[in-house]
Amino acid sequence: MTTSDTYAMEPSAPERPGSLPFLELVEELRQLHLAKTAQYGDEADPFANVSASAKCGVEPWRRALCDLSDCVVRLQRYASGQPVDIENAALDAANWALICLLKMREAQGRAAEAASRHALLGR
Repeated sequence: MTTSDTYAMEPSAPERPGSLPFLELVEELRQLHLAKTAQYGDEADPFANVSASAKCGVEPWRRALCDLSDCVVRLQRYASGQPVDIENAALDAANWALICLLKMREAQGRAAEAASRHALLGR
């Protein structure tokens, strides 16, 4: 494998090459995201299946965290020699980590908006 096979230059950061295999995995995550949101999301919310947990009193980021935890258990099983689809578990973990972060940011944004409204009302 040559350097050009291993590293990719991004126009925004020409002084430091990125890892081409890493960027290929990011693209794989992107494709998985598009497939899953087409299956489980809707036009208003690509994460409708995750957001639905709020109807049961579970914050969506916590739901995503539980699914991420399940992936970690699968990875731990693989590490202890049990038969696990490591590719699937690792890709799922990466996606659930990002979904968790997005849902946390959404929740923090709503909390900040509520605090701002509260301050404007002088309460």
